Amino acid sequence: MIKKYLSILSLFMFVACSPYTRNNNNPHSSTSQMDVIALNTPDSVETSIQSLAMYLGQTAKSDSEKARVLYRWMTENIIYDISPTISHMSSNVSANDVLKTRKAVCGGYAGLYKSLADIIGLKVVEINGWAKGVNYTPGALFEGKTTNHAWIAVLIDSTWHLIDPTWGAGYMNNGVYVQKFNDYYFLTPPNELIYSHYPQDRQWQLLPQNVTLNEFEKNIYVKWTFFELGMQALTHKECTFQAHKQDTMRFYIPDKAQCKVRLNLNDNDISDQNITIVHKNNTLIIYLILPQKGVYNLSIFAKKEKAAKTYSLAAEYKLVR
Repeated sequence: MIKKYLSILSLFMFVACSPYTRNNNNPHSSTSQMDVIALNTPDSVETSIQSLAMYLGQTAKSDSEKARVLYRWMTENIIYDISPTISHMSSNVSANDVLKTRKAVCGGYAGLYKSLADIIGLKVVEINGWAKGVNYTPGALFEGKTTNHAWIAVLIDSTWHLIDPTWGAGYMNNGVYVQKFNDYYFLTPPNELIYSHYPQDRQWQLLPQNVTLNEFEKNIYVKWTFFELGMQALTHKECTFQAHKQDTMRFYIPDKAQCKVRLNLNDNDISDQNITIVHKNNTLIIYLILPQKGVYNLSIFAKKEKAAKTYSLAAEYKLVR
């Protein structure tokens, strides 16, 4: 059983079912009370889905609080199962098995969340689709391929919202899974999640105008950090592009945010001699020199301010010269 407040490290997935706080921008994010309840759930009620659901839901006064307390419990207590015998979706794994083993892949996360939600009267739909996860590289195609991820939609105040408890529970770091709570994937804005998640049933894009799968494949490859910092691509809005020997990229970025850029050719870092970065008037300007013809990988890392300890991947491109 996973103990509260224990830092858990394990290997993560080999497909897209991998995974700051946006509460200030999210009117439906619950108060910290729901988090406290979830993080201090007694072992005695975690023996069955029924008893766990009743405990978590007993103090929730609204659908948003119900959604929050379930999300926080799951991201704290379920870790990703990378057993080689388990499929990437594992829709055949029951919610009871997930609760018993405290391990799941994306289908298990979504299934247990829905089972808990059903008991406390929260309307939830499981979504299957494609995601740009841990093994994704810019320019990869999804057309004709089996779906590789599952997440959920939840109805709050007569409006559907999107949640990904799998990605909210942790992330990959050099082949190692780190269980670390990420609030970004709780009620993520649909116009942001569409850059990484594409539902098989297009209605669950929850957008006024649907994005095609081809557009999803071409869209700039960005991570949650990109949106949390308020970054925008002013140029180069597709994840792959034909580049010149000398090229320039521009992004909107807040004044206090810090960025660094890495340019690789054939897995060799050539950043030092071939990249110049200028940050001026909320614009990040990247001057590139591509010394020879080939396929380059460009990664942009960012952090909120100088005081922040680590950079996180914000965006990644494939450049062809």
